[in-house]
Amino acid sequence: MNYSENTWWPLGFERDFTPRVPSPVASPFGALVIYKTDGKWAGFKDSCPHRGAPLSRGWVQNGELVCPYHGWCFDAKGKNTFVPVLNRATEAALECISLRADGGILWATASETAAFPAISALKHDVTLVGSTSANLLNTLENFLEGSHTHYVHNGFIRSEHAKRSPLKARLSPEPDGFKVIYEAEPAKGLLTLLLPKNYQLLTPTARYIYPNIAILEYLTQDQRPLIRIEACLNESTAGCTYSARVFLLRPWLRFFGKWVVKKLFGIIIRQDKRILELQKKNLNAFPEHPFVSTSADTVGRELYFWLYCPARKTTKSIDFEVYW
Repeated sequence: MNYSENTWWPLGFERDFTPRVPSPVASPFGALVIYKTDGKWAGFKDSCPHRGAPLSRGWVQNGELVCPYHGWCFDAKGKNTFVPVLNRATEAALECISLRADGGILWATASETAAFPAISALKHDVTLVGSTSANLLNTLENFLEGSHTHYVHNGFIRSEHAKRSPLKARLSPEPDGFKVIYEAEPAKGLLTLLLPKNYQLLTPTARYIYPNIAILEYLTQDQRPLIRIEACLNESTAGCTYSARVFLLRPWLRFFGKWVVKKLFGIIIRQDKRILELQKKNLNAFPEHPFVSTSADTVGRELYFWLYCPARKTTKSIDFEVYW
C-alpha cells in the first residue's frame, strides 16, 4: 500500500482557513477544496465534474459550493443541487474527502478506515508553519536526526567547534513507528544555554509516527519532559508543508520562553529550509545518486524502510553511537 493511503494528512492550522470561503489545499491525493458550513468542514477533490473547473475559485452560497464556470451548485455532502442552465439538479457528485479538526490542525483522509494518529492532547504554546520542496523522507530525517545541527544550526543547537563526545542511542520499534532515546547531553548551543543551570543536562528523544509525524522531546534529569515539538507533515507534488506544535512543559518556561522559542525556532526553520532546498536541487541534478549511510544514520535508514520497504523495518531495538 502506498503510504499516502489509509492516512490522515494535516492540511494546516484550522485558524488559517476562512470558514465560508473555498480554500485550495494540496495533498497526497491531489488538489482539494475545503470550506465550512453549519459548523462543519467539508472537503472535496478540487474539480467540478461538469468541465473540470477548480471549485476553489468559486464561492459559498447558502451553505453550498458554487462552481465559477457554469454555476453548478453542490451541497456539503458533494451532491449536485442545481444546474442553472437546466433549472434543476443532475446526478453528478463531487469526490468527498473526510476532514477532522484535532489539536488545532485540520486533517484530511481519503480512507474510511484510517486510524487517527496519537498526537498530544495537551494545549500547545507555540505554533510553527512552513514549507519545503523536499520530499517527505528527507524532511522527516532532517527533523529527527541531530547530526546536521552542528553545521546547519551552528551555535543555536550545537556548535561546529564544540568538543564532541560519544553518546549512546537506542532505536526501539513501536506499532505505529519507532522511538530513539539518546544519552543525556550537556548544553552546547544557545537554545539550551539560555535555560537555568539545573536544566542544561537534557536527554533528547525522537519519535516517528508513520507516515508523517515527527516528534522531538527533551527530558530533564528526572526524565520528565521539558520541551516537546510535534511536527505534522503534509506532502504533495510541490514538496512538504508542516504544521508544528511546541509544548513548553513548565510554567516558568511558558511565561518566559514563548517569544524566545518563536524567534529562535523561526531562524532554525529557515536554516533547515535552505539546506533541504539545496539538497533537493542537487538530487535533481544527480537523480541516480545513491545515499551512503553509516550506523549514525540509523534514523534515516529506518524512515526509508517504513515509507518504502516495510518488510525491512526492524522488529528489534538497534543500539548505535553518535559523536555530538
